[in-house]
Amino acid sequence: MNRTFLSYVGENRTTVVRLARTLRAFEVDVWLDRDRLAPGVRWATAIREAIARGDFFIACFSREYHERSRSYMNEELVLAIDELRCRTTSRAWFIPVLLNECEVPDRDIGAGETLRSLQWVNLYEDWDRGIDRILAVVAPAHAKLHAAQRQLASGSARERIRAADDLAAMGSLARPAVPALTDVLSDSNETVRAAAADALGNIGAALDETIAQLLRVMRRGDYYDSRHAAGALAKLGSPALSALREAATYPGYGVAHSAREALAGVRDPAAVPVLLQEARDGSLPAVDGLGGIGGPAAAAVPFLVEMARHPDAVRQWHAIEALGKIGDAAAVPALAERLSAPNARTRWEAVAALGRIGAPSTPALVAPALADPDGTVRSTAVQTLDWTRFPGDTLATLARLLHDTDLVVRMYSAQALGTLADVRAVSLLVDALDDDPNVVRAAALSLGSLKADAAVSALVRVLRHEREWVRDAVSEALLQIGSPEAVRAVRSRR
Repeated sequence: MNRTFLSYVGENRTTVVRLARTLRAFEVDVWLDRDRLAPGVRWATAIREAIARGDFFIACFSREYHERSRSYMNEELVLAIDELRCRTTSRAWFIPVLLNECEVPDRDIGAGETLRSLQWVNLYEDWDRGIDRILAVVAPAHAKLHAAQRQLASGSARERIRAADDLAAMGSLARPAVPALTDVLSDSNETVRAAAADALGNIGAALDETIAQLLRVMRRGDYYDSRHAAGALAKLGSPALSALREAATYPGYGVAHSAREALAGVRDPAAVPVLLQEARDGSLPAVDGLGGIGGPAAAAVPFLVEMARHPDAVRQWHAIEALGKIGDAAAVPALAERLSAPNARTRWEAVAALGRIGAPSTPALVAPALADPDGTVRSTAVQTLDWTRFPGDTLATLARLLHDTDLVVRMYSAQALGTLADVRAVSLLVDALDDDPNVVRAAALSLGSLKADAAVSALVRVLRHEREWVRDAVSEALLQIGSPEAVRAVRSRR
């Protein structure tokens, strides 16, 4: 089993976890990050050994990586380049991967070459083709696919489930397995049937036949099977819209409900007319689905504006949230009207929606919510506002909010101070280091963002905090400040 080290920055964790899951489906032993370290192990030593002993090193580059001046990934790259210089040039070991549009760093690897001299893999333009190229180096992809297909016929239900899950992780690369998975939809074990349906949704090939077979499952009327078949249809997107609408008319406990929920999960703009009709018919999942589609669902705004005034508060909440996610400025007047609603949740949903839309009028509309009697409304307003555009005395307002009775208000206020290029914020944040641990963490990170050298002694004192996650945040802040005293304090902690 090949051992492969994945190096990345935290902002890309979701994409990298997806990559790791796919590689593991092909029996690649993936070292994803420091979570594999046992307590008390020196992480730098362990990572150096993991890199040196690994069969492959995959460096996941991205815009987010280039935007960070400091990261653990940089340390890992230094170790990997040292290892690369010692290895033969006749066999690939260091694999640069692009997660989004960016460049491979022009780092020297010796012999007049740089990292750009290595062939890289582009994952963001064609994920499946990129995975194919990685697997061509690190694993026998086709052998794994064939093995999974054979395993679908195993006498063990557990092995059949594992095979379906492995095929699901391969995505469209598992297209040859569609006929075998279709047969498994009639398996005697309901968990095997569910795994097969999920896999067909992930693979997304042979659409007409797959849709027909999944509808056949839903016509059987079994709740458990129907729920998974509906979820698989939703993954297939717009080609399955008419099938899901048809399934919403089927009898059987929970079958129609599963179809409607799945319909709301389709994120294709082609689903907007169907979801809008479902919403008019009273489906709240359809309203949520319109919000999930975002801007392309702008045609639903007039209906949602009227729904935001509905006497039923729950319907108001769903409509307001969807309006915020769609992001059309035409909804701003209706949302502003909801800021004075008697229901507190309606008010904070309206604040959050206005923040998502981000219209020029948002700061002036949301500012009064900072004095709302409900703490959640106030905290949502603090989090929502772009404080660089606040229509008042920003520092005085945040200073007041740092003493709010609501913990979350104080925490977000400390975060907001870190976005201001105002040296007067430092003393306010230092005072906040004596507050609740959540506020202390936020204040410390803001001081780091401000590179507040004057706060180093106060931050060093907080390195003795009883909560480890607070100490970690303080260490990060001190490293951001980067003064000799700050760096020494962090090193002494390690």
